[in-house]
Amino acid sequence: NYETTISNGMKYSQQIDPTDIGFTKHYYLHEGDQKLMDQTVHYRTYTFDEAKSLLGAYGFEYVPERDAHQLFLQFKKVK
Repeated sequence: NYETTISNGMKYSQQIDPTDIGFTKHYYLHEGDQKLMDQTVHYRTYTFDEAKSLLGAYGFEYVPERDAHQLFLQFKKVK
């Protein structure tokens, strides 16, 4: 969970709740005691094998890491 005061003095916060299939993230913006905005996003997470299987069903294949400092995984279209 996270809260910070942004440049205009409003408070921005997040709350993360785990679920059976991922997590739910709640976003809030307050000005004093008044809530100006809230948003909720439900995230679904997958194991790496599940992700490879899902992407494979659409013709993508995993390209193994070539660089130990690589920040992103790469898949290429093969079908």
